Amino acid sequence: MLHLGSQAVSLAQSRQEEPSEASEEADAPREALGEEPLSSDDRQAVSSLQQRDREVRAHEQTHRSVGGQYAGSIHLDYQVGPDGERYAVAGSTSIDVAPVQGDPAATLRKMEVVQRAATAPANPSGADHQVAAQASQQAQRARAELAAERYGAARELAGSNSAPASSEESTRASLARPPPPADSPPGGLFGISA
Repeated sequence: MLHLGSQAVSLAQSRQEEPSEASEEADAPREALGEEPLSSDDRQAVSSLQQRDREVRAHEQTHRSVGGQYAGSIHLDYQVGPDGERYAVAGSTSIDVAPVQGDPAATLRKMEVVQRAATAPANPSGADHQVAAQASQQAQRARAELAAERYGAARELAGSNSAPASSEESTRASLARPPPPADSPPGGLFGISA
């Protein structure tokens, strides 16, 4: 069995050295147009460009589909190969990272989508990581706004549920609990910094 395996390797190597029928067929239209067929280096360059083109398009399409309504159009940068065809070698997809004005909950949902879209491709780029970080910061701000809103609502609710105290009880309560230091955040121990 080992011999059979080595025969298969030898056969595969000999096929690699010979021009394949598919590459000869690809050169046939060039010959029909009076152009010279591509050299093996040029065929290899075209193959690399085709692979890169597929990767770039898939990467950007992943951003676009995961980003949904927040993703804009895809922009591709092209390079002309030895065969005269254009191949995508780089690309970008715009995405909206602005907060939703006046609605931190909507901002939080939006930034979660933006983060997923930025990191969705198999190999996110440096720019993709920057967009994800920016969306993470916006989401953090939205969480803080939501927490502040909940805290304010809870304080209002607590204030409206308590019965008015007599001035004597009010004085005693304020003496029992010293006022917060001037440099403490609003809300005492459970203060929220924005």
